[in-house]
Amino acid sequence: MAGSTIDHLFALTTFLVAYLIFVSLFSQTIQTAILYQRHRQLAVKCSDILDNILLTPGIPSNWGETNLIPSSFGLQHPNLGGYTLSPFSVLRLSPLEETVYYNRTGEWYSNYSLGEGIYLLTPLSSSLNYSTVATLLGINGSYGFQLVVSPLINVDAQEVNSNPLTIEVYVGSINGPISGANITCYVYRIYKPEDSDYPAFTTLIQNASTGEDGKATLQFSGVNVSNEAYVAIIHAFIG
Repeated sequence: MAGSTIDHLFALTTFLVAYLIFVSLFSQTIQTAILYQRHRQLAVKCSDILDNILLTPGIPSNWGETNLIPSSFGLQHPNLGGYTLSPFSVLRLSPLEETVYYNRTGEWYSNYSLGEGIYLLTPLSSSLNYSTVATLLGINGSYGFQLVVSPLINVDAQEVNSNPLTIEVYVGSINGPISGANITCYVYRIYKPEDSDYPAFTTLIQNASTGEDGKATLQFSGVNVSNEAYVAIIHAFIG
């Protein structure tokens, strides 16, 4: 009898251990499946939101060129399609950076300025803020998102000499400098002729390619801008 009781206790203990192991493994499997399903639903939702933002122009399609609030949100260029964004629609978004108040108009403005000499302000009254965009996308209160728009190519230029005029251009991307980029620099030189009281201008053009460091130097021989004004427009492209 004692041996039979011990056998029963041993069998019961073994069964309970096996049962607990099975329940634990099954519970982990269920949790993994639930977590996977949640991640999959989130990935599908993210894909749908990105498609709405990048592959539709919104309604109306030209809302970025007006002061209208669109009934459907999208940033796709209405004429070019694909993944090309409309610059007008992008500039109607209200960034999260600090806003600027202008006392002459009594309005607040979104600040798109890039630094000294490069200023761009758009009135908040004509901009779409985060909550408005989230509502138009149908995710307000359900999901959060962040939209970052940055250029594929960054072009930076600085004057390194005024006589002769010499401009150094840097072309880079998020991965570093870009070598072999083609550069065309248009310089509009503004000066006062000796025989006239009115200003005049001439157009100068130089071409170059960037080196391994992503830099190119353009020198306009015989051009002295020490006491003159000029405007430089730089076009950089790959291929």
